[in-house]
Amino acid sequence: MICRLTVEDSDHATNFSTANVTVVKVSDYPPEANAGQDVIIYLPNNNVTLNGNMSTDDHGIASWEWTKSPSDQDKAVDMQRTRTPYLELSNLVEGMYTFTLKVTDDNGESSSSDVHVFVKPPTNKPPIGQYNNNNNNNNNNNTLC
Repeated sequence: MICRLTVEDSDHATNFSTANVTVVKVSDYPPEANAGQDVIIYLPNNNVTLNGNMSTDDHGIASWEWTKSPSDQDKAVDMQRTRTPYLELSNLVEGMYTFTLKVTDDNGESSSSDVHVFVKPPTNKPPIGQYNNNNNNNNNNNTLC
């Protein structure tokens, strides 16, 4: 667009100047989802919080959405805070789960990222005591050991 400015003094002398004005659309890039690193937990601990707050957008993220992978729909798990950067999971059972974080910006552009949760059996089992009834002691039969 060309703008023209005309000025006139008290003697009615005039002069003008022109300027080109270009309106540029603001750049908007899609967001980049980051569901965080894969997690390994060991039973009996069966809860974890996933962290998607490393997701970015040049103008800010408008919405967050955590979902369980369609291949894991038969696996029971309690999911809390599914519309925040932090997904709270509880009542996980042994196995591998995949969760997807989808972030959307104000222009409706979106991005998704997956994270895996590995739930493993306990690594440290309680000791099992055994009683040995062999009495190798030459004392009276009143002692054990």
